[in-house]
Order: sequence, then C-alpha cells, then structure tokens
Amino acid sequence: MKYIILIFSLVSTVTFSQESKEYINNLSFKYSGNWISKSYIDNISATKSPYEAQKLSFQNILIDPILNQGEFIGISIYAYGNTEASPISYFERINEHEFIYSHSKFENELIGNSCRVNCQTLLFSEVNGMKTIHLISGNEETEFIQLQETCNNYHLCELDQFIHQEILAGSYTLMDHNRKVLCKNFTIGTNGITDGFDSIQKIQLWSFYREINGLFESDVIQIGSASDNQLNYYQFNQNNVFYFSLINDEYILTSLHVDMDKFEVQEKNVKFILKKN
Repeated sequence: MKYIILIFSLVSTVTFSQESKEYINNLSFKYSGNWISKSYIDNISATKSPYEAQKLSFQNILIDPILNQGEFIGISIYAYGNTEASPISYFERINEHEFIYSHSKFENELIGNSCRVNCQTLLFSEVNGMKTIHLISGNEETEFIQLQETCNNYHLCELDQFIHQEILAGSYTLMDHNRKVLCKNFTIGTNGITDGFDSIQKIQLWSFYREINGLFESDVIQIGSASDNQLNYYQFNQNNVFYFSLINDEYILTSLHVDMDKFEVQEKNVKFILKKN
C-alpha cells in the first residue's frame, strides 16, 4: 500500500508540474512583447516631453516564453537609465493569474537573495479583451499596457512611433538659425520619415534615455538617413544630435558637443526651427 501511495504521489507531482509549465508558457505567449508603464504613456501625453515623463515614471517589462525557467515565469524589467541590459526576474505562480517574485539571474548567475517576505507580485488581467499587467511592490502598484505593434525593427520601436505621433508627426515650416525658410511644407511621419528637405530624411526623438547619471538635460533628437531602422548611438553621430525644446509654439533644435572624457554635454548653436503649419 505504501508503494502504491508513493507512486500515485510521484505521478500527481509530475502531472501538476507539467501542467504548470504548460500554463506558464501559454500565458507568456498570450502576453508576449513589450509592456510600458501606463503612467509614462500618460505623462508623455501631458508633458509632450519623453525626457520629463521618463524621470517620473518610465518602466518597461519584456515578456518572452524563452525567458521562462521550469515552473517560473521570467521577465525583464527595464527602468529609467537602464535600457541596455536587465536581469531576468523569476516569479512563481500562486493563483491562476497571480505570481510572486522568487529570484533573479543575470547571464545565468543568481544575483541577490531569494525573496521570502513582502515579495513583488505580478498580476495578469484581461477585461473585455483589454489585457494589462500589474506589478505590486509594497504599497506601490504599477499598471503596464501594450502599445499597438506597427513595427518590429528594433526594441521599443512601437514606443518611438507613439511618441512621434503624439509630439512630432505633421507639417512644418523648416527654418535655419536665422529663420531663413528651408522648406515651407516639411512633413514628419509617425515612423520618423520626413519629406521636403533632402538633408533631413529621418528624425528620431528619443523615447528612453541611456544615461542614468543625467548626461543629457533635455529631450534629444537625432536626424539621419531614411534607410536606418534606428539611428546611430550619439557618440558616433554627434553632428546630427540635438537638444529638442518647445519655445513659443516652435520646436528648436540646438546642436551639441558630447565630451566623453569629461562626461558632459555642451550646447552650441540653434541649427533648425520647426514651426507647425
């Protein structure tokens, strides 16, 4: 009788474990992709400044079934100033759509200690076909939403397109620093592709910032070739990197010099002015 009970117990454990893994993988497929903190999206709309909005609330969760580990769902959490690499955080299922933080790894090495008390909670929700994710840390709860995926050229390109639509897309009069008109009908699309002035084929307004220590102190915009999916990092493209500011209903592009030895940015001269038509 003891052997029968033991065998039944082992079979039940294996079955439950397999069902749990399948559930987690199916959930990961359903919620796969980038999730942006809703407060950041709301602040973009309110401030019209990715730089200011990100300082307040930027977080990005990446969900991909390949990150899962056994019965743990794995996610990458990116926050302000940390967009190049992120540890994988593993959450253990405690209810149907509720998971509790267990541990983190970076490049397969365990970092920190496993959580035992007051651990982060990850909630998956779907109401009337609208999916959201909630990350609860102590008394703070962050809601994450997905933007419409109209591109897959690079990480978070859908966020770039949202910001271009919200801030930049439209028709402008393009002027130089002396307010000489360079183009009376300079248009910018939601993908950053421009028309009307050959020297500027693409514009990319930074949607997230790569320096946690405040190297840049304003919104940053880059210009480049229409064939580039994502414009080059600023160190390799300094002549086409500008501070971007709104003054008296006009967008001002001010050239920069980035001194990597001193790790500072120096403003130079107004290069272009964009006046909405």
